[in-house]
Amino acid sequence: MKKALLVIASVGLISVASLSRTQLTNHEMKADGFIQYITVADPYTGWQMWPDKGKLYKGRSPHGHGIFVTTYVNRIAFNSIAEKKGMADGSIIVVENYTADKTLAGLTTMYKVGGYNPEAGDWYWIEATPAGRVLGFGKVQPCIDCHRVQAGNDYVWTGEVVSGKYNKVAIP
Repeated sequence: MKKALLVIASVGLISVASLSRTQLTNHEMKADGFIQYITVADPYTGWQMWPDKGKLYKGRSPHGHGIFVTTYVNRIAFNSIAEKKGMADGSIIVVENYTADKTLAGLTTMYKVGGYNPEAGDWYWIEATPAGRVLGFGKVQPCIDCHRVQAGNDYVWTGEVVSGKYNKVAIP
Protein backbone atom coordinates (compact mmCIF):
# COMPACT_ATOMS: atom_id res chain seq x y z
CA MET A 1 0.00 0.00 0.00
CA LYS A 2 2.78 2.47 0.93
CA LYS A 3 4.66 1.59 -2.26
CA ALA A 4 1.54 2.22 -4.36
CA LEU A 5 0.98 5.60 -2.71
CA LEU A 6 4.61 6.55 -3.27
CA VAL A 7 4.34 5.66 -6.97
CA ILE A 8 1.08 7.63 -7.32
CA ALA A 9 2.60 10.63 -5.52
CA SER A 10 5.72 10.49 -7.73
CA VAL A 11 3.69 10.29 -10.92
CA GLY A 12 1.55 13.21 -9.71
CA LEU A 13 4.60 15.39 -9.11
CA ILE A 14 6.05 14.50 -12.50
CA SER A 15 2.69 15.38 -14.08
CA VAL A 16 2.62 18.75 -12.32
CA ALA A 17 6.17 19.50 -13.47
CA SER A 18 5.44 18.45 -17.07
CA LEU A 19 2.13 20.28 -17.18
CA SER A 20 3.73 23.41 -15.79
CA ARG A 21 6.54 23.43 -18.35
CA THR A 22 3.90 23.17 -21.08
CA GLN A 23 1.94 26.02 -19.55
CA LEU A 24 5.06 28.16 -19.31
CA THR A 25 5.48 27.99 -23.08
CA ASN A 26 1.79 28.48 -23.85
CA HIS A 27 0.54 32.05 -24.26
CA GLU A 28 -2.82 30.96 -22.87
CA MET A 29 -1.28 29.37 -19.78
CA LYS A 30 -3.29 28.85 -16.62
CA ALA A 31 -2.21 30.99 -13.69
CA ASP A 32 -2.85 28.25 -11.13
CA GLY A 33 -0.50 25.94 -13.06
CA PHE A 34 2.12 28.66 -13.02
CA ILE A 35 1.76 29.04 -9.25
CA GLN A 36 2.16 25.25 -8.91
CA TYR A 37 5.26 25.44 -11.08
CA ILE A 38 6.97 28.12 -8.95
CA THR A 39 5.95 26.57 -5.62
CA VAL A 40 6.09 22.80 -6.27
CA ALA A 41 7.93 21.82 -9.46
CA ASP A 42 10.68 24.46 -9.23
CA PRO A 43 10.21 26.32 -5.92
CA TYR A 44 11.15 29.95 -6.28
CA THR A 45 12.52 30.02 -2.72
CA GLY A 46 15.45 27.97 -4.04
CA TRP A 47 16.25 30.57 -6.71
CA GLN A 48 18.64 33.50 -6.42
CA MET A 49 17.45 36.67 -4.76
CA TRP A 50 17.68 39.87 -6.76
CA PRO A 51 21.36 40.92 -6.67
CA ASP A 52 22.19 43.32 -3.83
CA LYS A 53 18.68 43.22 -2.33
CA GLY A 54 18.44 40.45 0.27
CA LYS A 55 15.37 39.66 2.34
CA LEU A 56 12.73 42.09 3.50
CA TYR A 57 13.88 45.31 1.87
CA LYS A 58 11.62 48.36 1.66
CA GLY A 59 8.81 47.81 -0.83
CA ARG A 60 6.65 50.09 -2.94
CA SER A 61 3.40 49.86 -1.01
CA PRO A 62 0.58 50.67 -1.73
CA HIS A 63 1.36 49.99 -5.39
CA GLY A 64 0.62 46.27 -5.38
CA HIS A 65 3.54 45.33 -3.17
CA GLY A 66 4.18 45.14 0.54
CA ILE A 67 5.80 47.48 3.02
CA PHE A 68 8.67 44.98 2.83
CA VAL A 69 9.49 42.67 -0.07
CA THR A 70 11.84 39.86 -1.01
CA THR A 71 12.50 39.32 -4.71
CA TYR A 72 13.55 36.02 -6.27
CA VAL A 73 14.58 35.42 -9.88
CA ASN A 74 15.03 32.26 -11.91
CA ARG A 75 18.36 31.55 -13.58
CA ILE A 76 17.31 33.14 -16.89
CA ALA A 77 16.34 36.37 -15.12
CA PHE A 78 19.47 36.34 -12.95
CA ASN A 79 21.69 36.07 -16.05
CA SER A 80 19.67 38.81 -17.79
CA ILE A 81 20.16 41.17 -14.86
CA ALA A 82 23.93 40.69 -15.11
CA GLU A 83 23.96 41.28 -18.89
CA LYS A 84 21.96 44.55 -18.65
CA LYS A 85 20.31 44.02 -22.08
CA GLY A 86 16.75 43.50 -20.85
CA MET A 87 15.09 40.37 -19.56
CA ALA A 88 15.28 37.30 -21.79
CA ASP A 89 12.21 35.24 -22.63
CA GLY A 90 11.58 32.77 -19.84
CA SER A 91 12.67 35.21 -17.11
CA ILE A 92 10.58 34.92 -13.95
CA ILE A 93 10.55 37.46 -11.12
CA VAL A 94 8.71 36.54 -7.91
CA VAL A 95 8.11 39.18 -5.26
CA GLU A 96 7.01 38.19 -1.77
CA ASN A 97 4.98 41.07 -0.31
CA TYR A 98 5.05 41.60 3.47
CA THR A 99 3.07 43.75 5.89
CA ALA A 100 4.67 46.18 8.35
CA ASP A 101 4.92 43.38 10.93
CA LYS A 102 6.70 41.22 8.31
CA THR A 103 3.81 38.82 7.69
CA LEU A 104 3.69 37.42 4.16
CA ALA A 105 0.67 39.06 2.48
CA GLY A 106 0.97 37.80 -1.10
CA LEU A 107 3.04 37.04 -4.19
CA THR A 108 3.35 39.07 -7.35
CA THR A 109 5.14 37.66 -10.36
CA MET A 110 6.30 38.70 -13.79
CA TYR A 111 6.97 36.07 -16.47
CA LYS A 112 8.56 37.16 -19.77
CA VAL A 113 6.86 35.49 -22.76
CA GLY A 114 7.97 36.64 -26.21
CA GLY A 115 5.01 37.85 -28.27
CA TYR A 116 2.51 37.61 -25.39
CA ASN A 117 1.92 41.34 -24.86
CA PRO A 118 4.31 43.56 -26.84
CA GLU A 119 2.50 46.71 -25.63
CA ALA A 120 3.72 45.91 -22.07
CA GLY A 121 7.12 44.37 -22.64
CA ASP A 122 5.72 40.83 -23.18
CA TRP A 123 5.18 40.35 -19.45
CA TYR A 124 2.57 37.96 -18.05
CA TRP A 125 1.59 39.12 -14.55
CA ILE A 126 0.19 37.05 -11.68
CA GLU A 127 -1.01 38.16 -8.25
CA ALA A 128 -1.66 35.46 -5.63
CA THR A 129 -2.32 34.99 -1.93
CA PRO A 130 0.35 33.34 0.27
CA ALA A 131 -1.67 30.10 -0.05
CA GLY A 132 -1.43 30.31 -3.86
CA ARG A 133 -4.99 31.45 -4.68
CA VAL A 134 -4.75 33.49 -7.88
CA LEU A 135 -6.19 37.00 -7.61
CA GLY A 136 -5.24 38.35 -11.03
CA PHE A 137 -3.28 37.17 -14.04
CA GLY A 138 -2.32 37.92 -17.64
CA LYS A 139 -2.41 41.52 -18.77
CA VAL A 140 -3.09 43.01 -15.32
CA GLN A 141 -3.72 46.69 -16.05
CA PRO A 142 -2.72 48.17 -12.66
CA CYS A 143 0.62 46.32 -12.89
CA ILE A 144 1.16 47.50 -16.46
CA ASP A 145 0.22 51.09 -15.61
CA CYS A 146 2.69 51.27 -12.72
CA HIS A 147 5.54 49.46 -14.48
CA ARG A 148 5.10 51.49 -17.70
CA VAL A 149 7.26 54.21 -16.11
CA GLN A 150 10.10 51.68 -16.41
CA ALA A 151 9.39 50.70 -20.05
CA GLY A 152 12.98 51.58 -21.03
CA ASN A 153 14.20 49.25 -18.27
CA ASP A 154 12.00 46.39 -19.56
CA TYR A 155 9.17 47.32 -17.15
CA VAL A 156 11.27 46.37 -14.12
CA TRP A 157 11.37 48.53 -10.97
CA THR A 158 13.64 46.44 -8.73
CA GLY A 159 16.89 47.48 -10.40
CA GLU A 160 18.66 48.19 -13.66
CA VAL A 161 18.19 45.48 -16.30
CA VAL A 162 18.94 47.63 -19.36
CA SER A 163 22.20 49.56 -19.11
CA GLY A 164 21.50 53.26 -18.51
CA LYS A 165 17.70 52.94 -18.72
CA TYR A 166 16.61 52.60 -15.08
CA ASN A 167 14.20 55.44 -14.25
CA LYS A 168 14.69 56.61 -10.66
CA VAL A 169 11.54 58.74 -10.55
CA ALA A 170 8.84 58.19 -7.94
CA ILE A 171 6.08 55.71 -8.69
CA PRO A 172 2.95 57.37 -10.09
